[in-house]
This record gives sequence, C-alpha cells and structure tokens, in this order.
Amino acid sequence: MAKLTQEEIVAIKQTGQKHISNRELARLYGVDESTVRYHVARTDKPDGRRDKPQKADDLAQVIRHWLEQNQPEPGRRPNARALWEYLVDGYDYPGSYRSVVRYLDRHLPPAPLRPKRRAGSPPGIQAQADWGSFNISVAGRLMALCAFVLTLSHSRAFAVVWSRRTDMLSWINCHNRAFWFLGGVPYVVRIDNLKTGVASGAGPTASIHPTYAAYAKELRFVVDPSRAYTPTDKGKVEAKVKLARRGLRPEQHEFASMEELNSWTDDAVSRRMRLLTNPITGTPVYEAWQLEKQALQILPPFAPAPFDVVVARQVANDCLASFEGRRYSVPFALVGRVVEVRGAAESVLFYSDGVLIAQHPRHTQRRLLIDPAHYEGAPTEKVVPPVPLGRLTRHIMNLWDMPVGKRPLDLYEQLLEVRHGSL
Repeated sequence: MAKLTQEEIVAIKQTGQKHISNRELARLYGVDESTVRYHVARTDKPDGRRDKPQKADDLAQVIRHWLEQNQPEPGRRPNARALWEYLVDGYDYPGSYRSVVRYLDRHLPPAPLRPKRRAGSPPGIQAQADWGSFNISVAGRLMALCAFVLTLSHSRAFAVVWSRRTDMLSWINCHNRAFWFLGGVPYVVRIDNLKTGVASGAGPTASIHPTYAAYAKELRFVVDPSRAYTPTDKGKVEAKVKLARRGLRPEQHEFASMEELNSWTDDAVSRRMRLLTNPITGTPVYEAWQLEKQALQILPPFAPAPFDVVVARQVANDCLASFEGRRYSVPFALVGRVVEVRGAAESVLFYSDGVLIAQHPRHTQRRLLIDPAHYEGAPTEKVVPPVPLGRLTRHIMNLWDMPVGKRPLDLYEQLLEVRHGSL
C-alpha cells in the first residue's frame, strides 16, 4: 500500500470537498478507502496534539532556571539530554528524553539555519580515503572483504583496493596500491578517525598514529582527519564507496583470486570514470584525472612495504622454511642456510643477503605452500638440485590444477601408458 505525501493529503482534502467518492479517491491515490476517510474527516479539524499538556509543564520554572544557567553557544540549541538527566536526577522527572525535546521545541524559537560551505580543491592537492565492507565470492568461497577507496578531490578519480583486513599493514599496503593506480601522491589525505590513522582525538586536534605519520612523512603528504560524526567532511569518498557498491557491483561476480579481483576492479573503475562527469571541469572524470596526474607528487620507485614480523629461519632439507604455523618453499640452493622472513600485509617475503628470493600469500588456510620452480635450476658449488621427478609423477603434477569434472575419462589408461613408457 502506498504512503501518501503531504501534497497528496492536501489534494485529497480539496477534492473530497467536491463530492468525489472516497472509493474513487482511494483508487486514484492507490491507498485504502479508510485512509481517505481519515484525511477527509480531518479537513476542518485543527490538530489538537500541540495543545495537550506535557509532563514537563509542572517543572517549567526549574527548566527556565536551568536554561538561564546553561546558555548554549550562539546558533545552537540547549543540550536536551543534559536537561533531561538534570530533571531525572534532581526532581524525579518521570517523562522520557523525547518529552523534554518536545517541550523545548514548543517553548523555544527554532534554531537558526546553518548553510553548508562548499569548497573546491585545486588539482593534485587533496584526496579522501575510507573503507567499505563487501561480501564477494573468491576462490569458490564467499568472503567478507574490505574495499579501500581513495578519491582525488579535484578530478573525482578514484581507486578501489581490496583487502582481507583493515589493520595497519593492510591500511598502508592499500595506500601504496591506490597511489600507484592514480599515478602519484596528493599533498593532503583526509581520513576518518579510524584507529590505524588516529591515535587519539578527532578532527583538527587529533593525534596521528605514529606508524601512519612516519609513512606519510616518507611519502610527503599531510594527514587531515575529518571531524567526528561529520561524514560530509569526506563526502567525495563516501560517494565513491556507494558507487563501488551500486555501480561496480562486484558481489555479482566470482573471482579465482584476490589478484583477479583487484585487476577486474581496476578495469571496471577505469571504464566507469569515462562515463562520469566532473562537476568542476564539465569533462569526463577520466579526462580530468589525466590532467590532475601532472599535479600529483611522483610516487617513489620503491614505496614503503609495511611488515609487522621479521624472523630468521633455517631452510630444511626439503627446501621448506617455517613461519606462523605454515611451511613455505624457497629455492633449493638455500638449503641449510638462514633466511630472513618478513610478514607483510598479504604476503610472506623471504630474503637472503637483502635480496628477495621467494614470496607466498599470507594467512591462507593451507599449511604447506610449495612453488615447484624452487626445486629446479642449475647446481651451485655446495648444493645440487633435487632428484628430478619421474615420468608418472610429472604427469600427476600436471593434473594438480585440473578440475575433477574436466579430467579425461581414460585417465587410468593414460597413467598406465606413462608408467610403462608409452607416453
């Protein structure tokens, strides 16, 4: 059943006086006939609810005295909750908080209007950052993922980076990828008062998290926290979070991996920016973005890669090193040596003599992660390659990534032929 607007209620009252049946009015406005009867009957009757006595009327003098002692700032209304608590604690007031609000609305003049200020941002100066939550199918499993959204305030160009977590590692890692996608670093990044960005306080008086402050100093941008409970302070990125949900609609797709999801999102965002219009320039967002790139700071060739754990591990005889309850393969030439293991946001990084020699995904359900290429290669002075795989084992390994439904029906015969050297 439709809900009547105020204009429709007025129209029903006026047409009801012209002797049009209630049934006909109900049919025209798509409501029940009883609804029409109610509004037509109230045509000449004033609303008596404002004249009803209120519970707070008995404490009118107390309220007047409290208002005189607690004058609000110019342009603001008195603190109704503080007044209600004062009445309850000191005078056993039985009414609700809303009754105090209604009393003030009746006896005080309306609060003055405060217009909103619109301020533009020059090219390359400011960006706004925020998180959004989504449920997306990745690797055949529905996952609760977080979308880091970074929007350039001038061109409205934006980047969307997916992450499993919102901790400090993910926060900085998503910044790196978003800056890379947008083609540079703005001079100011406005953020919400989240714990990875703000250590204490909010808005202009906030204390920036030391780790994030060090990262911002290295990339030469200023962190600008928005005011508490003021989403309009970062309205441009709030709009892009909604666009990622309603315009890109990643929940309607399935992805084989996080890498595929991020790659698909980059392409979808680029296409979307060609369709959106920049309100400042009147050109497509994509064109405004190409011009704003020239005003951004150059991204360092090696953006800071955050990691929260650094340990030393000895490589076992099976070319595996242990970390966080899992075992990861490294090149066979490092057997018996000690390598440095770094736990980054999405990856486990293995270093030898300062050189990255292996990389695996972090926080997976798997407990054994092996790269077959780590067991191949030329011998060194101290280590020779492992014994090569046999024909049958190589054939079995080739079936590793083949779905069960796509395996050939004559698989047994093929394996038998491999075993006897026919294939």
